[in-house]
Amino acid sequence: MYRDLFRNYGWSVFELFRPKVEEFVGEKKESHQRFAAELISAITRGSKHWTFKELEIMWDNVIPLIGKAMEVVSSETLHMWLYCISWIVEDRDPRRFSRLIKAAKGTFLNGRTIFHDASNLYLLETIFCQFEWKFAEGLHQLLNDVSTKLNINYKNIRDKMGHIINRCTAVDYPIMHGTRPTISPRRAEFMETVLPQLKPLDTGLFGTEWVVVDSTSLSDDNDAIKVVKTVASWLLNTRYLNCCNTFTTPEMMPLLSYLLALEPNEVDEDLKSLTSRALFYMSKDHLTDSSVDAALDAIEKVVTSTNEEEKVLGCTWQAKCTALVFLQVMSFANLFILRQHSSAIERIKSLLFNCLKAPQVEVRQVAGQTVGGLLRTQLFSDMPGVIGELKVLAKTPLPKGTKKGQTDIKEIWMRHGAIKTLCDLVRAYPYTVPDWLPDVTVFLANFTRGNHMIANEVKKCMSDFKRTHLDSWHEEHKHKFTEDQLSLLQGLLVAPNYYA
Repeated sequence: MYRDLFRNYGWSVFELFRPKVEEFVGEKKESHQRFAAELISAITRGSKHWTFKELEIMWDNVIPLIGKAMEVVSSETLHMWLYCISWIVEDRDPRRFSRLIKAAKGTFLNGRTIFHDASNLYLLETIFCQFEWKFAEGLHQLLNDVSTKLNINYKNIRDKMGHIINRCTAVDYPIMHGTRPTISPRRAEFMETVLPQLKPLDTGLFGTEWVVVDSTSLSDDNDAIKVVKTVASWLLNTRYLNCCNTFTTPEMMPLLSYLLALEPNEVDEDLKSLTSRALFYMSKDHLTDSSVDAALDAIEKVVTSTNEEEKVLGCTWQAKCTALVFLQVMSFANLFILRQHSSAIERIKSLLFNCLKAPQVEVRQVAGQTVGGLLRTQLFSDMPGVIGELKVLAKTPLPKGTKKGQTDIKEIWMRHGAIKTLCDLVRAYPYTVPDWLPDVTVFLANFTRGNHMIANEVKKCMSDFKRTHLDSWHEEHKHKFTEDQLSLLQGLLVAPNYYA
């Protein structure tokens, strides 16, 4: 009704309501704020066919009223003004609201409190959300403004900035070959401004000189960490808004190494939560042909390390475990794509075999599980060849004088990694006995004595093998083994008898 009045009779009708609107805008009572918001939205919607002079008069009066309302806005009344602004600009030409946009951008992070800064960001997002692709120039300007404030101190501001970045880059979809790209902001262009801000982390995370990532380097005083949090918020908002695979484009892959390296920290719970959720969604997204190598480069950057004088250089072993788990899930989600890239499969195989020689037992365990899982999915087509390589690695000669309980020798690491992988491969077939499995189980039986860590791994594997194959052992599985193999396994699969 009010909109129709303003449309038919112009600005003069508003003069009747003006005293009350000015009074209600400055009050905090919800009913008064609602009345003022509804009336301001009505006059702006009704001004569609006004003359330029009348529009100038309207904006001269409406913009100060909106600014005054945002100064006294509360959590109970914020949504009223957001609906008001949304209704004002909905299905309208952005060029008609240049003064409103200029006024909204003028309050960018200039509020007197954190809540008011967040409210102003909500206001900006509401305006540009309605304009969508129709205001590309404004999106570029807004994204440039946000890019200089990524290291903001406050979590709710960073989360809101993640929403805004997502809105600015929302129409950057993968397009077909030969299609002209849109003029809206590109994620690749935004990443060019983000990566230089993350460079201070390189020395501590990926440098050749080990730097401990402690509570000081992960605190909110570190601008690069705050940038990571803002970008992670953007990634999560991208997943919620877009249905396409926006995580796994080549320009996004450099972020992966930072997320993998920072996820295991136990100092900053907010950082751990953001990076964990971002990695969860990135691991399940479909890779493109152009992003396969970029993804493997990012993973290798975290996993690859150099050993000098028994000191591990590079990322922490927890980060390497995170990277291996990510590689496992990513490979499972992209089996059909990876099978078309033989060079990528060889890179994955080489990376995992290097991790089987890692000094940390946790890294070897995760690498073994990953190799076993990928063999189960037949990503490595030459399974006999891989098993043969593992057997050769498991037979690595030990130095003279090696004790059974010794675990700090490189040859022990290599043996344990290979045997752990073979044990995981046996566990990958809990209800069947493939043709190669009898030879592998007999081979593992030879390692029940010697190094305690390796012997315990083999005994646990044999116990699991017995438990999972017991139901059909006599009817089906037993016939896959020869008499010599059965006699060798009998001591492992059958508990010793006291009266024997």
